[in-house]
Amino acid sequence: MEIGKSLSYVFEDEKWIEKVLIAALITFVGVFFSFTMFAPLIASALLLGYSVEIVSRVRARNPNPLPEWDDWGRLFVDGVKLMLLYLIYAVPAIILLSPGAALISVFSDTSIQAIAVLLGSCLFFLAILYGILYAFFIPGITVRYANTREIIDSLDVAWLWDFTRDNAGDVIAAVIVVWLVTFVANFVGLLICGIGLFFTSVWTVMVQSHLYGQIGLAAPAEEPARENESANSEESEAIEPLDDSEVDVILDDDIAVG
Repeated sequence: MEIGKSLSYVFEDEKWIEKVLIAALITFVGVFFSFTMFAPLIASALLLGYSVEIVSRVRARNPNPLPEWDDWGRLFVDGVKLMLLYLIYAVPAIILLSPGAALISVFSDTSIQAIAVLLGSCLFFLAILYGILYAFFIPGITVRYANTREIIDSLDVAWLWDFTRDNAGDVIAAVIVVWLVTFVANFVGLLICGIGLFFTSVWTVMVQSHLYGQIGLAAPAEEPARENESANSEESEAIEPLDDSEVDVILDDDIAVG
């Protein structure tokens, strides 16, 4: 994995200032109008869609992984789909946390408080364990969606488990690097009067997307396989079976030649 490339590729793009500025403005609008609830969702969807495009370009070995901000509709749709996928995979943690919190709050002043706290703590601990596992699933979820662009295909838990297990080294490295980059970028952003956070957070997303794209190089492409399947089906449809009269003609010709 080329960690250095993920940190520097943004600045190698001829239009990196323009692209980073647009992403930073989107982030700013999402934060500034957060009271509307819709602005943060739209901003997050656009940035996630942009992230998906970076992952796809890295997987395709595109020499310019940083895409243009041109197809806003597609970026938004991809971002919404990926957001839904993240939420779906987070459901087990939500399910574990909700009963635990309910047990502690409902039985806090009763004789079974100790048992409620114990059960709630166990569920909370399981939620934390799943949260850690979920963090390592995120690269695979993103790669799978960037590969298929379909929610249903991206809910293949068996594929996700195998992919994460087979690329465990790169996944762990990517997660650790993203955590470190996020910490450093936020610290630097705060030093620049807080305004720098809008730029450093965007750079962090771009670094993360490039790392995920590198991990995704190990995943086989889905679209070409589907195209080949459709081409094969078209070829098979194009070959029509011979009827009995045509078979008789061919046999008569062979006999005459013999």
